[in-house]
Amino acid sequence: MLITVKPLTPLWTGDAEGSGDSIRESGILGSLRWWYEALLRGNGHEPCDLGVEPCLYEPDRGQASICHACQLFGCTGYARRFTVRLINVDDNTTLNRKIENQLITVKLRNPTNGHDRGWFVPWKPQESFAIEFRPARPGTFDAVDKASILHTLRLIAQFGALGARTSQGQGIVNITCRTDEDQSDALSIVEWRTSLGQRPARQAQSQNAWPNFADFVGVHVTLGPGVQPDQNWWENTGPLVFLRDAQRNRTVPYPANPVCVPSAPAVRAELRSWLRTTANVPIPGGSIGRAELEEQRHAIMGYAKGNSAQGSNVFVSHLYKELEDNQWKMRVFAFLPANGAPAEAALRRLLQNPVAFPKLLEKALGLSPLTVASFPQGLNGFLP
Repeated sequence: MLITVKPLTPLWTGDAEGSGDSIRESGILGSLRWWYEALLRGNGHEPCDLGVEPCLYEPDRGQASICHACQLFGCTGYARRFTVRLINVDDNTTLNRKIENQLITVKLRNPTNGHDRGWFVPWKPQESFAIEFRPARPGTFDAVDKASILHTLRLIAQFGALGARTSQGQGIVNITCRTDEDQSDALSIVEWRTSLGQRPARQAQSQNAWPNFADFVGVHVTLGPGVQPDQNWWENTGPLVFLRDAQRNRTVPYPANPVCVPSAPAVRAELRSWLRTTANVPIPGGSIGRAELEEQRHAIMGYAKGNSAQGSNVFVSHLYKELEDNQWKMRVFAFLPANGAPAEAALRRLLQNPVAFPKLLEKALGLSPLTVASFPQGLNGFLP
């Protein structure tokens, strides 16, 4: 199976030094597994917790000894069912993983704290490339495996993001199958769900609240007709300052005719500010306490303190130019249980509010008007 990937915002897959100047298979695979596990949980399957109790293949029990995710991506004693190669789209040669990754510093004009150092982000998406999937050995990467990968990639392209640092704007991609055969051979959603359910697999007992598509909520945002791709509106994007020379703190003009604008920090800062206000998080009998709200805010938006860190459950893309209609868009999505903690429930309601959330976005970006279209409700809406 050959899939073309067109990054619409920069793609970050990291390396041993934590740099973003290369595209690596390991980063693509890690992201695919993360989204596939969320998809499995939404279908009633429970993958193992790799950090607590990972699967261990037992030959006498076969696939029943490992979860669905490990059956596809591998675990101790059981190899991944497919191989991956990144290739150039023009001649099918192996991709040169080194990329030109120009980094800039994005800062807020009015920071919410006195030690705001800004965000160090790439501004230019990479060129298109292709991912080649092949069976790892005879009898593997069958129709079910193929559908698992293809449907996961489609979910990422339509509603999520690929790679790392996706909560900070990276990873919006467009995907296409290189051949009609790749697309037509894949099982439908109904066929895939049925076939997957018939496979014996371990159902793990995870102690962590890992992402689950049953908790998935989000919006597609489109800037209004007053913001056209041929205007240099990005040079003064509301509260954002783009610094090309961070050492001298010198602002220079933003690159002409960009295809994405690193705007995610402004929206994330506004969401954090919203979650600092106790009146926004009602509880029976009043509002939540400030200390409890701070703890829940960190759990939702992520934090890094010393050697302790937690990733964000809220993801904000940069503004990007859509391929189909050439309009400027962005997406905000999150894994927030409807019956979760008070702050989770309140933020979920905000994302689904057709009046309040657009106003928050307009304030964060300094841009208006804009339209907001909510994601489908329930897993069936994402996988019809």
